[in-house]
Amino acid sequence: MRLAFELRSTDESRSRRATSEACSVETVRRIEDAIARAKELTTPYNSAFVFFHTACIHRYFGDKAGARRWALQSIALGEEHSFPYLRAFAMALRGWSGGVTEAEEALEAFRQIGAGLWGVEVLAILAEAYADAERSTEALEHLEASLAEGRRTGERWREAEVH
Repeated sequence: MRLAFELRSTDESRSRRATSEACSVETVRRIEDAIARAKELTTPYNSAFVFFHTACIHRYFGDKAGARRWALQSIALGEEHSFPYLRAFAMALRGWSGGVTEAEEALEAFRQIGAGLWGVEVLAILAEAYADAERSTEALEHLEASLAEGRRTGERWREAEVH
């Protein structure tokens, strides 16, 4: 029974990987189209917005270098043109790719601007950074804080991943 489960899991894993790779190709093409369009519009906000969402997609693919690259570009535009929300959102993704200190800076940026949206994600990112740094107590505290924030605000889109 265990062998059958392991084989099925391996087959399912291969299938998910193949689907993910196919989606990745299409996703990358669409990202490139969005970036090209944002550059055509030459508005800093549109570019910062596209760069932030490009960083999000790289995060969902588990690509820390890609997420960091695009987050840094969004942060730069956010700082240059005073887009505090986009800057804070992008800082969270930079934190996911860069470790505890950068993730803590993102949480502080969210608190400074009084952002309510995406708070569960910032706390979850900080928990992941603590876990990566082998600081399990802090990781669990931030996971619990993320769940509590979701209950408080009704923002529950990340609840399954946080569990």
